[in-house]
Amino acid sequence: MTKTLKIISFDTELGPKGISGFKQADHQLLDTRWDGRPTQEPIHFILGIDHSKLFFGGRRSRKPNCETGLSPGAFQEGLWRADCLEAFISFDSNREHYLEINLSPAGLWWGQFFSSYRTTAEGMNLSKLEVNVETELNEQAWSTYMSLDLKSLAKILKTNRLDKQIFETNSAANICATLLDESKNLSYLSFFKNHNIKADFHLESLRRKLNIQNQAKNL
Repeated sequence: MTKTLKIISFDTELGPKGISGFKQADHQLLDTRWDGRPTQEPIHFILGIDHSKLFFGGRRSRKPNCETGLSPGAFQEGLWRADCLEAFISFDSNREHYLEINLSPAGLWWGQFFSSYRTTAEGMNLSKLEVNVETELNEQAWSTYMSLDLKSLAKILKTNRLDKQIFETNSAANICATLLDESKNLSYLSFFKNHNIKADFHLESLRRKLNIQNQAKNL
């Protein structure tokens, strides 16, 4: 059976934030490291879209290992050096262009648009992007979810069109994560991966067409 990455497509608006409804939808699993070894506890993740927002997030039943000194929603680079959930998304048939989003268990986030492999697109500062973040964490588990305003994102990316239909027709993505253990060793998880090469989340070949899952508003 072919492995597919789902994006939940909501047929109506989820509301000003919409995260509480979004995170009740079905999740998928990140449960193996890049080298094929299983994780001690999987990450349950989800990607979604409605008419005005892109949603992303996940949860894990294990103590988080990440920066907790900043307020949820803060824009912070370098989150991948600890526990971090990551999305890599191409919006059109040109898979060279892609958006990277990092989201930590503590609700910190970071984003960058790339014009080609690991090449930062100039003049696109995502720190001003309109986002909402909801997070919960304790000694046993964490959950972190965010919504990104599509109009705000389109303005920053200097495109006239970035809407629900784009995601349903042309988009491709991969979901990844980094996990830091108590010995400060970093593990790399990726929904799509190539065991034959060194871990690299930016590879174009790992961003694959999304499987649209239509979802009514009432979950």
